[in-house]
Amino acid sequence: MIGIFLPPVALDVSKIKYAVKLVKAFDKPEYVGRAIAFVYKENMELINSHIQHIQLDVYGFNRFNRSIFLNKYIKKAFSILNMPIQPDFELAIKKYHIKFGIFPTPNKEIIRCSIPYAAAFQSLGHRLNPELPETTGDGLWKSREDVSSIVCKNADLIFIDSEIGSDYLKFYYEPKGEIIVIPHDVPDELNVAVDEKKQKKILKKFNVTKPFLFYPAQFWPHKNHIRIFEAIKYLQRKGIDIQLVFTASSQSIRKKYDIEYRLKRIARDSSMEDNIIITGYLNAEEIFTFYKNALAMIMPQLIPEPCIPFIECMGLGCPIIGSDIPGIKEQINNCGVLVNPYIIESIANGIKELYNNESKRKLYIQKGITNYKSSLQNIADSFSSIETKINSYL
Repeated sequence: MIGIFLPPVALDVSKIKYAVKLVKAFDKPEYVGRAIAFVYKENMELINSHIQHIQLDVYGFNRFNRSIFLNKYIKKAFSILNMPIQPDFELAIKKYHIKFGIFPTPNKEIIRCSIPYAAAFQSLGHRLNPELPETTGDGLWKSREDVSSIVCKNADLIFIDSEIGSDYLKFYYEPKGEIIVIPHDVPDELNVAVDEKKQKKILKKFNVTKPFLFYPAQFWPHKNHIRIFEAIKYLQRKGIDIQLVFTASSQSIRKKYDIEYRLKRIARDSSMEDNIIITGYLNAEEIFTFYKNALAMIMPQLIPEPCIPFIECMGLGCPIIGSDIPGIKEQINNCGVLVNPYIIESIANGIKELYNNESKRKLYIQKGITNYKSSLQNIADSFSSIETKINSYL
């Protein structure tokens, strides 16, 4: 039996989408009765497949072991008696006779796993950009490094989203297990049909009145929102007036890093309040509409790793403006404009390259669609490889 341990919904969106995609590899009639997806109360909606799913309480210790009042005493007693505290997934492994585990977003408790397992990496930001607060602040460096080391020393298979990511893993950790690259894909929920009339209503709802750039990302510092706005200011002085549409739905991230306040302050001081639109959470039809109508999706992020929005752009026919750094430029693969994410003039020139240049936009759209179709084949090949490897353990 294969056990797939899905993460809590509190994790960031890209990790959730990647986890669900791994489940789909086993959403086939031949795996009925051979695979179980273990889920948690918060993310039951993630499961939309034929795979049997069992609900666990949380990702970590079982209810008895997590007792708030007795927790430290229980741990001490277990330590004296030399009895290890078992995580929920280990209890599930024994109860359901799991022979191989898949952990799309592992945590440190994975070191207690008693069976062969696969684990997924989606970010090495703490190694690649340790200067950023969201990669190393509040003890994150240690916790991420601990998990990375545990997985690379113990996992039999490691999933990662790009060849450059595979190279990073080998360079930093020399992993024991085989690495299988599984690229990102357009999430199923974005495969919607939105007619032009409805698209116009959506754009009007968010006060989009000018050519605009779309940026579907939280207000993390590494996402580089402020330099994008400074680039828009630079262009406005040259007679190019563009709006920016930011999503940034997480209230906790918005409050923690204060990017939104700085953006609005700069916009007010520049008399450019109308040039910035912060939408918050968007549904699938709204995201689809912004991709379809944007001058481009702009994402000059600082961490050199692939992102889901780039592949969404290619699949949905939206040009890309992205960072000319390792990981990003390989994913964009000549399907968009590359800019130096640290230089405002470079970002501005990248925007200007597509502004009022419909032939170039169409060229990048067509290249993106071709690249996306190639990526789908790579995903299919990766899933086939996963099945072969895992079946050899059963």
